[in-house]
Amino acid sequence: TRAACGDNANAMWELGECYRLGKGAAVDFNRAAKWYSEAVATGKYKRQFTKLCEEQAGTPFMKYLQGLKAYLVDKNYELDI
Repeated sequence: TRAACGDNANAMWELGECYRLGKGAAVDFNRAAKWYSEAVATGKYKRQFTKLCEEQAGTPFMKYLQGLKAYLVDKNYELDI
């Protein structure tokens, strides 16, 4: 966590993995999404995130991300996923 907060992209990605998978921490999709987005924002993890999304299609985490997008980006407050 300290390294991720210190702008270390690798640590950000790994922290996202920990929260998504519940490795060393409780599963927390909100925190996972935050750390994945921070890692992607560095420009270093765009390809890995795209691959993750393809591999995780249909999983609860991807449904969570779809819901976030619908609510925050698309402003679709009645989406049924």
